[in-house]
Amino acid sequence: TAQAVIMESLDDRIPFFRSHTTLRWPMASLSKLVTALVVKEQIGLDKKIPISETATQTLGESGGLKSGEIYSAEDLLKIMLLTSSNDAGVALEEHVGGRTIMAKMLNQKAIALGMNQTNFDDATGLSDFNVSIADDLLKLTRAIVERNPEVFSWTRMEDFLVQPLNGAQTKTAISTNPFIRKA
Repeated sequence: TAQAVIMESLDDRIPFFRSHTTLRWPMASLSKLVTALVVKEQIGLDKKIPISETATQTLGESGGLKSGEIYSAEDLLKIMLLTSSNDAGVALEEHVGGRTIMAKMLNQKAIALGMNQTNFDDATGLSDFNVSIADDLLKLTRAIVERNPEVFSWTRMEDFLVQPLNGAQTKTAISTNPFIRKA
């Protein structure tokens, strides 16, 4: 029942199945993968990112972030990817100067990856204006596998113990992925 499908071997690029791979659809939380690349490559994983009240009021409650906390960009990326935290995405947007600036950075990254049918309006995927095609998402997948494999490593963690840089209490970020369970 999928509207678009692409199945391909990432090792040798042999396509197995393709259907409607050039139709544009909202990306939703897949947007967070490009956000991770932009933060990792252009902002830096060691940057200290404060959590604002605005960020904590973003739609969705995953991540458990609180206003006033400060995290490393790497920890925020892990929280964002593991729990699909929109709060973390907004905090990263705020750090670079806002949603418009972040969208520009995301769109530039998409073009650099050859994702020419992709558009970003925000870092989280909440916007229906974040759209892409299956062919472009395959390009993104290849870029992560080949040059940034740790991004996918983060998405495969069952949970992650994290502590704000300005706090003493640790918390556990738990993956929202139902297919990840300890063996």
